[in-house]
Amino acid sequence: YQEELPTLISSRPDKHVTLSELVKLMEWKLTRGKFRPRLQQLVASNSEDTVEKCSRKAFSLLPDVQAAIAELSSLKGVGPATASAVLAAGAPEQTAFMSDEAMESVPGLKPIQYTAKHYALYLGKMVEWTEKLNKG
Repeated sequence: YQEELPTLISSRPDKHVTLSELVKLMEWKLTRGKFRPRLQQLVASNSEDTVEKCSRKAFSLLPDVQAAIAELSSLKGVGPATASAVLAAGAPEQTAFMSDEAMESVPGLKPIQYTAKHYALYLGKMVEWTEKLNKG
C-alpha cells in the first residue's frame, strides 16, 4: 500500500485521501506497529465527506507540517502517527512517517510518545540527517 497510495494522492489535482483509503492505510499501519483494534473502528466511523475535506485542508496547509498534522488529527482514530502516514504518502519531500521502527532508531527520542510535539522532534531529526546524507 505504501506504493499505491502515493500514486493515488498525487494523481489528484487537490491532494486528499478518501475514507476507504484512510481505512486501508490504518489496516496497513496496524500490521506494522502496535496493534490497536479500536483505532480501526474509530477511523471507519468518519464520514467520507469529512475525511476528504479534512485531508484536502491538511495538504493545503503544507509546508506547515504541524498545522497539517493537527488538521488530520481532528479525524476520529487519527493521531500524529497516522496523520504522518497520510502526509508522507502525499508529500514525502516535506514529511516522514512516524513508524515505531523509525522512532526507535533515532537517538534521543526515547521514550516514544505519540504526540504532535514528539513528531516535531522526530521530523527535525529526519530533516537533519537527510541534509547530512545529501551533502555526502
